[in-house]
Amino acid sequence: MTAIWFLVKSLGVLILFGCVWYVLSPVFGARLSTKALKVYEGSPQLNTVFSNAKPINMGFSWEDIRTAYSDYRASRAWATPPNGQPPVIKTNLGEFDNDQRETAFVWVGHSTFLLRMEQKTLLIDPMFGSVPSPISFIGGKRFNQELPFHIEQLDSVDFVLITHDHYDHLDFPSIIALAPKVGQFLVPLGIGEHLKTWGVPSEKIRELDWWEHVAMDDLSFHLTPAQHFSGRAIADRFHTLWGSWVIKTATEALFFSGDSGYAPHFKEIGERLGPFDMAFVEAGQYNKRWPDVHMYPEESYQAAMDVKAKAVMPIHWGAFSLAMHPWNEPAQKMYERALTGEATIVIPKIGEKVSLQDLPDTQPWW
Repeated sequence: MTAIWFLVKSLGVLILFGCVWYVLSPVFGARLSTKALKVYEGSPQLNTVFSNAKPINMGFSWEDIRTAYSDYRASRAWATPPNGQPPVIKTNLGEFDNDQRETAFVWVGHSTFLLRMEQKTLLIDPMFGSVPSPISFIGGKRFNQELPFHIEQLDSVDFVLITHDHYDHLDFPSIIALAPKVGQFLVPLGIGEHLKTWGVPSEKIRELDWWEHVAMDDLSFHLTPAQHFSGRAIADRFHTLWGSWVIKTATEALFFSGDSGYAPHFKEIGERLGPFDMAFVEAGQYNKRWPDVHMYPEESYQAAMDVKAKAVMPIHWGAFSLAMHPWNEPAQKMYERALTGEATIVIPKIGEKVSLQDLPDTQPWW
């Protein structure tokens, strides 16, 4: 009985500690209740909570649950790079900053980009952390031990764009490190509350709804739809909006898909705001259990065609293993699909500088 009582007390202490940590930890961001969401009640996307254009299946069958763990365990051998990490090029930020005339970007891995347009510096979904999780020892660690550059090396960032509040796109430590350097955060509805909870001044935050846009410094930013979901904590799913981004200048246009299942919104974006010089489209972390919220690579290429992109780059891969497929399968399948498609495929190495005016020929380095 003494041993059992000790175990019961120990479990109770652990549960209490976990509850206190959950309530006090800033990593979860703002707790947006249904009542708090009323401030956004003018949004067509809000009906008690935010919703997609069409209903999606977010449930798991018993068969899904029964087989998920065994599939995950079986996938570990081929879900990470054979040599432990993909190649990473150390970005020369001085060179990147010096030539202000061209539009250029650097892929940091997954969905994170450093972008320069119209002599402005932008970051898209800045996730520089080692684990896409609120707990450092839970979740798949980043493949590459070294990043192409670190936040501390950036002098300033004019704009940070966020697509949604999942941990692999909105990273608490990255935001804390970036906040003093950033001019403006552009985010979907509700995510501004996370940022304010983390100490970002409200005047640095601009929240947008789908199809809203804002013009700043010769750049036009449009928040466009995606088919996905949001949530960082217990019972806060759909409490902030998610989306994709269009960035335009007088002569160029880029599309960032965010996370999304394949759906008709891509064609609508192409009709309203296309064509695009380049589309950065999620093509990784797919699985038969969640087809409504992530695309298979073949769907990703079709999405790029739908938005009328001249060139396409697969993103949401190359840094973390969050699904049961080979780590390099998104790149390989997109590359194969592009051989018979109209849009040029661009798959740079992590850290490689790419100029929009002189896109490189893709070699299958993966």
